[in-house]
Amino acid sequence: MIIVDTFVNMIPKNAAAAFATGDILQIIFFTIFLAILSSTIGRDSETLTNTIHGIDRIMQKGIMAIMVIAPYAIFMLVTAIFMDLGFAALKALGKYAAAVLVGLFIHGFVTLPILVLIMGRYNPYRLFKALSPALMTAWSTASSAATLPVTMSNLENRAGVEGRIGNFVLPLGATINMDGTALYESVAVIFIAQILGIELTIGMQVVIFITASLAAIGAAAIPGAGLVTMGIVLTAAGLPLDGIGLILAIDRILDQFRTAINVWGDATAAIVIGHSENAIHEV
Repeated sequence: MIIVDTFVNMIPKNAAAAFATGDILQIIFFTIFLAILSSTIGRDSETLTNTIHGIDRIMQKGIMAIMVIAPYAIFMLVTAIFMDLGFAALKALGKYAAAVLVGLFIHGFVTLPILVLIMGRYNPYRLFKALSPALMTAWSTASSAATLPVTMSNLENRAGVEGRIGNFVLPLGATINMDGTALYESVAVIFIAQILGIELTIGMQVVIFITASLAAIGAAAIPGAGLVTMGIVLTAAGLPLDGIGLILAIDRILDQFRTAINVWGDATAAIVIGHSENAIHEV
């Protein structure tokens, strides 16, 4: 019943009230619902679309400005946390990083290759080899957007997927298919709750998984974007936003790995769509 209630409570009775009270799940549901309706009326929704795009650009500009001073602020914040919690926090942080990497490894080398093999009828090793330049670029830049041209080129010229498939699937995937980010945020929020001594019920864990998956859809394809949407997940779980400071010290390293998984997931989707459209050829 807890899981059913979670899905039922996602539907807002009053959208304005959801925004006023900060009910994140209801806000995300309403936003997706509004986007679907806007797409059905075509050009009449362009004013709303341009307004939202303008707000998004302003927010991204503000975030990038904050990121300039973030390293110094992170150093002071992490120092204060370690002074309060002691060096035992370092051990906990190492376990957290290991949990994230193991989860990404399983998703990247088990789940996605199975989809490539079964649904895409494509050799996963061959695809990995073809996309190795894009994956290395994603790992080094921690940006799906910066990697996008390399990914599109590798998929068409090295993997044999027609350009029309990659040109549609990859830009869309770089925007909404953040599977690595969603996995990372779920583990991170649970870790923050544990280190703060907050016990999570099954229902709250379901809320975390749902919110992380939905929040990852709106994450920008730039370095550190997962930290922004992390606040949404923390708020939905009823956890303090200060908890983000517990993971900032190693976020950049984990960001590189989750971005590589995001790109790998986009390529997997392109292979599956390419197979369904008979748009994969030998190279």
